Amino acid sequence: MTLCVQQRRSTFPSGSRLPLLLNRRSKNFPPRSNPRNRKRPFPLQKNQESPRIIFCESGDEMEKSARRGYCQNDETEFTGAALDKLKTASADLAYLLDRGYAQKGASVFIGNHYLLSARQRTALARSVCSRANTALRAAKEIKTPETLRGAGVNIDGFNTIITLEVALSGSPVFICGDGTVRDLAGLRGTYRLIGKTDEAVRLIIRELRELGVAKAVFWLDVPVSNSGRLKTRIAEIARETGFDAEAEVISGVDGRLSGLARVVTADGIILNRCESWFNLSRRILPKIPGGWVIDITR
Repeated sequence: MTLCVQQRRSTFPSGSRLPLLLNRRSKNFPPRSNPRNRKRPFPLQKNQESPRIIFCESGDEMEKSARRGYCQNDETEFTGAALDKLKTASADLAYLLDRGYAQKGASVFIGNHYLLSARQRTALARSVCSRANTALRAAKEIKTPETLRGAGVNIDGFNTIITLEVALSGSPVFICGDGTVRDLAGLRGTYRLIGKTDEAVRLIIRELRELGVAKAVFWLDVPVSNSGRLKTRIAEIARETGFDAEAEVISGVDGRLSGLARVVTADGIILNRCESWFNLSRRILPKIPGGWVIDITR
């Protein structure tokens, strides 16, 4: 089979190692190499079990002392030379997105090219967006907090609370190209309250009170485990603090928030569809001591 390619006239970002030959018409980018041909880094002897190298947080086994959104290899994958490589990959991905490539295909291609780990690929995909999406979201962002005084806000509950739990746990959070804060915690339908949950909810309520917000509604996805428990805890903390807040557990939170104003979320789809949004997590983040904040888009 013959693969036809077309040479680009435009240049890539400075320092990029991305090949200049890409087949734009192909739906799938060609793989860098065949993973079956790669040798095991640790050859196994007969009857020897495969060594466990990575120990990550499990949503099914969380306890009150759990460190949300943390993986042991984060210490090496998001520091030093590995972080520099990720920043270069970020510039290359942004280049492709700005020229019409699909997010998924472009992310896979860049991840393969730079031999990124699964965690690094997730960070890359969540941090980088096209200039068009950045401009769309910036146009809807509420940049003057005074306009929230006396108004109500609609909070993407799990999205916002989990990001703050991750930051409070000292796990990596990322300043993204659209200005939002995102994390690497995988929800996957499972969630358990941890020791940082109450602190995250209190931080949200404290910030909203300082902004003069009249009421907050936390929208929680009903399919996610323990959404009812989180709803109860939010109501209890609201009563303790004397703030007007409630939690609604529904199906299709994304669709519900997409048609509302004054939304608090970092979900890209909701940001593109909602009437207006407020970057609450970015405002709270500097007030969390010892936070591990990474920006691969600069």
